[in-house]
Amino acid sequence: NKNIKFLRIEFIYFFGVYMRFLLLFFILFQLIVLGSSDFPIMMELKSDEKISDDFRMGVEDALTSQNYSLISLEDQERALKEQSEIRKKGCYDDECLVDTGKMLAAKGVIIVDVTKRDNNLYVFRMRLINLEKGVIEKTASEYFKNSLNHYEELNNLGQKLISKLFNLDSKKTLEDGANDLSESETNDSSDKKNIKENMVNIPSGYFIPETSNYSDYSSNYIIK
Repeated sequence: NKNIKFLRIEFIYFFGVYMRFLLLFFILFQLIVLGSSDFPIMMELKSDEKISDDFRMGVEDALTSQNYSLISLEDQERALKEQSEIRKKGCYDDECLVDTGKMLAAKGVIIVDVTKRDNNLYVFRMRLINLEKGVIEKTASEYFKNSLNHYEELNNLGQKLISKLFNLDSKKTLEDGANDLSESETNDSSDKKNIKENMVNIPSGYFIPETSNYSDYSSNYIIK
């Protein structure tokens, strides 16, 4: 009887493990085989207030308009539950969210922190974590001066934050936006180099009129 009871417990345990892996395989199959996007993104909303799904809809509209995808909330919640069971605690910290994003084969994780400042005044801060590099690649913030019951405004806010996060305009894609930061750093270095090369030494006691050539100054401009 003891042996039968032990085998029964062992069977239940391994069956549970098998079902978890089967669920994970099903999620990955949906994302990799059935998904049409090369840049799937997971988004987690952190807020003490109830935020309408209209905000998420706005984010998804902005992403899909650029041929990117937002991982479905159902798949995300299943993966978060799986992570919570593995860790034996809730999956709320950034590290756990990053692991969940990798489990879902996401390329990036967007974390939105919502802070209430006053009545009908909230700050939405959005961070994009690049899962390949493991770093926060972009941030964007917006004040929301309205009631959280204004669903259309929340939808517009979601779209606006994505556009701001990736520096989007009508001619840019998300990859263009993601490369803007490194390009701007390169341009800044070039500008500094050009400024240094064009600098001239002005003897003490001289001044240069605004319309004159820097290399053409004479004793007429000596400060008496």
